[in-house]
Amino acid sequence: MLTATDLVKQYPVRSGEGVVHALSGVSLTLGDGEILGVVGESGCGKSTLAKLLVRLEDPTSGRVELDGVDLTAARGAELRRQRRRIQMIFQDPYSSLNPRLRVGQTLSEVLAVHGLADGGRERRVGELLEMVGLSGGFAARYPHELSGGQRQRVGIARALAVEPKVLLLDEPVSALDVSVRAEIMNLLVNLRRDLGLSYVFISHDVAMVRHISDRVAVMYLGRVVEIGGWKSVLDRPEHPYTAALCQAVPAPDPTRSQPIEASVTGEVPNPAAPPSGCPFHPRCSLAEDECRRLDPALLPLRPAHEVACHVAARRATEPSAA
Repeated sequence: MLTATDLVKQYPVRSGEGVVHALSGVSLTLGDGEILGVVGESGCGKSTLAKLLVRLEDPTSGRVELDGVDLTAARGAELRRQRRRIQMIFQDPYSSLNPRLRVGQTLSEVLAVHGLADGGRERRVGELLEMVGLSGGFAARYPHELSGGQRQRVGIARALAVEPKVLLLDEPVSALDVSVRAEIMNLLVNLRRDLGLSYVFISHDVAMVRHISDRVAVMYLGRVVEIGGWKSVLDRPEHPYTAALCQAVPAPDPTRSQPIEASVTGEVPNPAAPPSGCPFHPRCSLAEDECRRLDPALLPLRPAHEVACHVAARRATEPSAA
């Protein structure tokens, strides 16, 4: 359904000297009806990846294909046609809606831009609101009259208005109250089932990604360091960074002891001056000389499970690994 190949995104530094390496050769695939979770710390490039996938920004190099159509080369009317098939739901429901437009106007505007539901837009607006769990009366309200969860439902309805096949969800529940998050997550699961959608679900919350994803990609400093089925990646992580993320998830059982392992120290490196070799080696307790010199490739260590780690690759080939 969706394929990203060697995506690179660099932003010039304001001083004019050097660039910020936001993405460094990211490759991903998304199957029909699949949910791909993308997880990592803030600043690892998740949101930049989402913007490139929907062509809100152009990559420095690399390409994005949707059902074989090169989105990075699409222009004008062709790009508009393709954008009907891939939509984005933003993190902040407070800033992603126009405060001057009523909800009904916001949804009608999308239909008008794409020439949809001519002569029946009011009815279609009501259908979209009902689809996301809101009554038709919400069409007359302004965004400031809605709660955070209601605004995000409107954002989802706006994305669904053009009948897409792929949704990019950039931290869709992180700005909401905890009590509302489960409702929105359940809504997304139901919409995927009922409409046959495919999702790229971006989050820093490992537990949330585990709940909704079929496969998981772990990002660090603009790169994918581990990718595979959610159970394989999150229950048997091979990369030390993935293992640290999983250890940081609090256990919901108050009677269960959960020792804190200080396996990761220091701060995320400056993306304007990334370290040589493996980008994670300055914070990794397992780092070796090879890690400091050579950038590891993303290699299959188990069926449908790829990891970019010299140490993990060596352990997988040792006789004891069998």
